[in-house]
Amino acid sequence: MASLGDIVIGLQMDNRQFNQAANSTRGTLASMGTSALGVVGQIGGMLGAGGALASIGWGVKLAADAEQTQIAFEVMLGSVDHAKSLLADLKAYSERSPFDVAGTNQAAQKLLNYGISAEKILPTISMLGDVAAGDMEKFAGLSTAFGQMSATGRLMGGDLNQFINAGFNPLQEIAKETGESMRDLKARMEAGGISAKEVAGAFEAATSEGGRFYGMTERQAGSLAGKWSTFQDSIAGSLRMIGESIVENLDLTNVLDHVTSFVDQIPFLFRNAGSLIEIAVLDWQIYLYEFVPAAEAVMTQVGAGLNATWEGSKAMFDAFVKNLIAGLKEIKNLALATWESIKAGIAAIGSGKN
Repeated sequence: MASLGDIVIGLQMDNRQFNQAANSTRGTLASMGTSALGVVGQIGGMLGAGGALASIGWGVKLAADAEQTQIAFEVMLGSVDHAKSLLADLKAYSERSPFDVAGTNQAAQKLLNYGISAEKILPTISMLGDVAAGDMEKFAGLSTAFGQMSATGRLMGGDLNQFINAGFNPLQEIAKETGESMRDLKARMEAGGISAKEVAGAFEAATSEGGRFYGMTERQAGSLAGKWSTFQDSIAGSLRMIGESIVENLDLTNVLDHVTSFVDQIPFLFRNAGSLIEIAVLDWQIYLYEFVPAAEAVMTQVGAGLNATWEGSKAMFDAFVKNLIAGLKEIKNLALATWESIKAGIAAIGSGKN
């Protein structure tokens, strides 16, 4: 068991670390207070308190998501500048298409993961967007199928089914180019003879001028659904910019580091609480060790006094009883003697009379 001195020293050291973290966090939070209140006040004036807080939270999340996307593209492309350039192109594409920024970035990230080069990402996204005809679910499915096909280097049956489910059969375009029948093309596909490059050519033909999907993205962007998507993107972009401003001006990354450091000190608090309890127990033990012998001596004296009192009282009672019995015997004897005298007198009177 730790000694009292060891506990006190450990308690002081833990308190010092805990207080340092707490003071650092308080200083950081205080430094950001004025700016935070200003931003919240401006937004709150437009949206109300609840709407302002929800919008700020959403904006910060969008900023965090954008930062993660930026980092992912930097890692995949191996260059900060290339990542910024590609993300800017994808943003511009989403603004003129019915697809939102997040969905477009996800499709591009998926294609990069499947090994498609950076310079081919935007043309591929444009082709897939035309074929998807404004349908985000089809757009995501086409991206997956195209990426899988590109990774294997040839068209497989599963990829073909995904393309057909999205509304496009690349074999039909290849048949127009080569003059082969659909039966021959399927047989060639099953033999692994239809390359990813050939399928990419079919997509390009279908989305180029004269193709059945040519200009589909622009036409869909002009529809009500397309304009609504653009409006939502605009709102999200504005909130993201607000979130980025809050993150930058309030240095939220640093604040989170300090808060995390503060939270890490919580075990010290509980450890201190345990130490305080242990000290209290030790104090009680010391007190009891000192109190019990003294209390025992007092109780011994009290017991002796009570015993002596009891013995004295008992002796007095015994003497009282004995005296009482002796007195009663004397009274009895006196009464008997008196009675005998009376009897003798009566007898004497009777004898004289006779």
